[in-house]
Amino acid sequence: MQKELMGADYILPLLDPTIEANRDYLQFLTTGTKQLILGFRKPCIINEEFAEALGFNSANSLIYSQNFIYEQMKNAIFMDEEEYSHMTEKIKELANTLEQISLNNLKEALYYDFAKN
Repeated sequence: MQKELMGADYILPLLDPTIEANRDYLQFLTTGTKQLILGFRKPCIINEEFAEALGFNSANSLIYSQNFIYEQMKNAIFMDEEEYSHMTEKIKELANTLEQISLNNLKEALYYDFAKN
């Protein structure tokens, strides 16, 4: 799987807002696909509802409405190298920001636990 993701240009979460089970990702759950996008620093092609819920935007992802993915698939195929590089840089920035937030949360939790004892 790692080899395939490293060779991929985009990751497609393919979450469908019309499927009730997928709607849990809008509020309660995160998806491992988000971790793959951030970890491999790959832009995604994602439905607008899920993009917003998972922290993606038009600077770091290709976003489509409802299930009209075709246009964004076409945009992905014909995207020039400069625009793609910019998008991957924005994914990298998001991953770094989330990593820093996570580390700060961990430090606070450890400090709280240490101070409590």
